[in-house]
Amino acid sequence: MGVFCAINIPKLALEIYIGVMVLTIGILILVRRHREGALSWKKLIGIGLLGSFNKGISGGGYIPLVTGGQIISGREIKSSVGSTTVAVTFTCAVSFLGYVLIKGDIYWALVAAASIGSVVAAPFAAMMVKRIGAKRLKLAIGIATSLLGALTIAKAFFL
Repeated sequence: MGVFCAINIPKLALEIYIGVMVLTIGILILVRRHREGALSWKKLIGIGLLGSFNKGISGGGYIPLVTGGQIISGREIKSSVGSTTVAVTFTCAVSFLGYVLIKGDIYWALVAAASIGSVVAAPFAAMMVKRIGAKRLKLAIGIATSLLGALTIAKAFFL
C-alpha cells in the first residue's frame, strides 16, 4: 500500500508529512522523557503499522517513528533501539521487493553504498547504545529526532 502511494503522491507533500511526523515524535520524546509509563500494546501495534506504511511510501521517517513510538509507548529505550534495528531489516526487504515489482527502477550503486555504510556503522552504533545511559540516550534520541524532522521540513521548502 505504501509503495503504491509513493508513486502517486507529490514529493513536496510527502516530505512535509514525514518531516512533521518525525518532528512531532522528537518533541513528544523530549516532553515525556522523565515519565515512565506502562507499556501499551495498542500503541505499539499502531506505531508498527504506521512505520511500515511510511517505509513503503518514502523510505524515510521509519526509524525515528518506530524507535520514538516505542519509547513513547512505554518500552525501555535500549530495547526500543535494538528491536527497531531488527525490524528495519525485514521492513526494508519487503519495501524494496514491493518497489522493484511495481516500479522496477533501482539505482544499484546507491543500494551498494547504503548497504556497505550500514554494515560498517552497525557495530559502532551497538557499542554506543550499550555504553550510554538510558536517560542520556533518550535525550539524544529526542534531540536528534526533532532536528531530523525540522531539517526535513526546511529541506522541503528551501532546498
